[in-house]
Amino acid sequence: MVRWLLHAMRELARIYNFNCVPELTELIVRVENGCKKELLNLIQLRGIGRVRARALFNAGFKTISDLRRADVERIARVKTIGKRLAESIKKQVESKRGREHLG
Repeated sequence: MVRWLLHAMRELARIYNFNCVPELTELIVRVENGCKKELLNLIQLRGIGRVRARALFNAGFKTISDLRRADVERIARVKTIGKRLAESIKKQVESKRGREHLG
């Protein structure tokens, strides 16, 4: 119900040219993923949902740039991540070089 209402609000904002469309779009993503704003860039990574994003955030990986600078072993030490996912994360952030938001 909440998602439907947010989508409807966003569409009305588009129709009437209100400037709140980006904020509503962000809110929709937050509701769909059940996370706070601070995790939005991390949940864009394949294999990362709100739980893993929170684990990364709490371990000091707050941005895509933080992940890009870290080595695979350090990322793999984060609870719920592991070596295979850490390697996937590194590939993703390296292939998106220069873009903080992957979207």
